[in-house]
Amino acid sequence: MKALRKFNELFVEFSDRNFIRLDWKNYEGMDCHENCVLYHSFKVYGIPKNLKEEEKSELWEGSTKSLVPVATITGTLILCDEILRRGEEPLLVCDDLDGDLEYAMSTLTFTEGLLNEESGDPYQNVYYLDEITMEEGYKDDYELKERILMELQNLVFSFLHVDPDLIVHYPLPIREKIQMEEVKDERVEKLTALSHQKVHAVINGMFLSKEDQEEESSNVLPFGERYEFSEEELSLIYPEDNEPPYPEEAKNQKEFELFLDHGYSEVGNSRLLCLRTYGWD
Repeated sequence: MKALRKFNELFVEFSDRNFIRLDWKNYEGMDCHENCVLYHSFKVYGIPKNLKEEEKSELWEGSTKSLVPVATITGTLILCDEILRRGEEPLLVCDDLDGDLEYAMSTLTFTEGLLNEESGDPYQNVYYLDEITMEEGYKDDYELKERILMELQNLVFSFLHVDPDLIVHYPLPIREKIQMEEVKDERVEKLTALSHQKVHAVINGMFLSKEDQEEESSNVLPFGERYEFSEEELSLIYPEDNEPPYPEEAKNQKEFELFLDHGYSEVGNSRLLCLRTYGWD
């Protein structure tokens, strides 16, 4: 196995993933979806200790060919302040764009109220950390990952020129539990389809057309309408509102501890980790 190289310094490269579209015919100003929710990635490299003078010169010119890729940071900056000033709602904008962003924003708005007018401040800018993906050979290097996490706020400010008020992260459950959840999701999908059939049957029964009456009088009995759900199946289709997104045993404890050790805390029982960068009360 190739020995891992140790570094005294890191080199971070900012992505060029953001773009805007200008429509000359139907121009209505910049849309919040395009320029107030900023997707991007940071590519992190290790700088070897024994770089040659020529390689050092290339490094200062932005070349990464002599560096060692160690991680990729993917995330989204949500400019809640600007979205609100433009008369839109950050939660609705994020809901239009991405399910993970919507989950994070709704959790911050309703669970702990950090973005709530009454108990928090809706004008806070939020940075959603999608993932710090370590390269092969560095996946178990938590010391290196910790260093990258410590620099995250500075990186966001350096490249995006906004110091976020909140940094949030939703850690994935461990892989084995994801596979179990996928099987569960497939079952829930089938049960939900049966549930919809039962609901439609009730609604159609109130307003039967001539064709519906003829079908109702036939000998064909739709399976979904006659299916009886058990209590366990009902709990799968209609979970409690406070049920966590994945069970406690699926939590990656090492990942959680890494964030908790650096000032993050779980928002309620949501699995969403949040850092208030200015520590306001």
